[in-house]
Amino acid sequence: MSVDFSSVSTPSGYETDVRYFAARYAQGGRQVYSFDLSLLQLASTLAKPDPAQVLEGNRRIRISHAEGFSEYLLTRDDWTSPPLLLRAPSGLLKFEPVDTGIRDVQFGVLSVPRLVQDELRIVDGQHRTLGIHLAWARILKDLDAARSHLAKAQKEHDVNLARHWEKELRRIEEQQERFARERMTVQLVVVDDEDAYKQIFVDIADNALGIPPSVRARFDRRKIVNRCLPDVMKHPLLAGHVDEQQDRISSKTPHLMSAKHVTDLIRVLQVGIQGRVSKLMNENGNEHAIINDSLEFLDVLVASFDDLRGIAEGTVSPAELRRRSLLGSVTMHRVLAGVYRELRNGNGGRAPMNTGEIERYFRSLSMTAPVADNSRWYQTGVFAADAMAPTARGGDMQTLVRAMVEWALRGHGPEVRSTSADAASSEVDPAQSVQGSSQEGV
Repeated sequence: MSVDFSSVSTPSGYETDVRYFAARYAQGGRQVYSFDLSLLQLASTLAKPDPAQVLEGNRRIRISHAEGFSEYLLTRDDWTSPPLLLRAPSGLLKFEPVDTGIRDVQFGVLSVPRLVQDELRIVDGQHRTLGIHLAWARILKDLDAARSHLAKAQKEHDVNLARHWEKELRRIEEQQERFARERMTVQLVVVDDEDAYKQIFVDIADNALGIPPSVRARFDRRKIVNRCLPDVMKHPLLAGHVDEQQDRISSKTPHLMSAKHVTDLIRVLQVGIQGRVSKLMNENGNEHAIINDSLEFLDVLVASFDDLRGIAEGTVSPAELRRRSLLGSVTMHRVLAGVYRELRNGNGGRAPMNTGEIERYFRSLSMTAPVADNSRWYQTGVFAADAMAPTARGGDMQTLVRAMVEWALRGHGPEVRSTSADAASSEVDPAQSVQGSSQEGV
């Protein structure tokens, strides 16, 4: 019996065009189409960007950035993304408008011939496009592995292991379904001239306002130090003295530090000058304990240094402090946090100091600036002559932390641990001459 195919619609797999609901409008004198695709459609429609090749009119791909976006898509159900911007030569696309009576924008169906899909080029979004490809490839790999493990567990009649892999397989399949369901906007601009689309890329880069780290610190809730920031900023030393918008602290800035610098302090108190906060800590760290550690450190600073007490009480301005003291330096604040952490924890087999002992040690330090070239500060190698602050390189800050810990525990430990009256009579002054310093272990 023969089948009459004349009444059967052509299966979509045989169609020469892919059709999308879209809007068409003008932007900068050019024709632009706007439509949306699922993450799965993006991975199957757009060619995978090659990090080894620089696309014409674009920048070199940083694979770490693409991998970061891939991880973001895979781990965040609440992900978000701006549109991808593509370009297409003129004469390739077909658009069937629907009469809506709206003059400046048309709605209708955009037809993209399958033959010319490879001629669509990325203007903005190559890292996100590569990230989508990497994420989808990982989903497929994880699916294959989970099915294989499940089959093996079932074959070996390992009920518990099979139950584990069934659960894992459901999780990956839900992720796969999410990629097929959730969508991203695509803007397709029609442009032929090479100089024109290069200019589009430059204009996007020039007009994009990056997010300063201080603003990111206040809004990005993925990092535990950022989540702790609002409570730490309530401390009297910081309240009203933190720039929440900009990161650069100049000599005349009316703030003591920026929000980013506060998160730096929080981080240093937990993991040290050069330490990194782990993913596990970001997800499961004890925020209450971290906030208390930070507030305790700020209490010690105010109790130890009259100038910082003056900042907290409003009798000293940050600009005034920066003119005469190392305490005006945000780098020095991080160093003090590193020293405090080492002394408080007693790392390296050393007995920990209590806050009273650390306060007495801090009070004994001369913080007068600029640094003289015959001082112990200068002898550490991380200060230039007449410097108002140490250098901000991570290794140099770590060197200064070690030196200051030695001043406290090796060269001047007995004085630090004595009574307040004794401490006052045996003051530790890094600004004094380095003559005879070998006898003091500095």
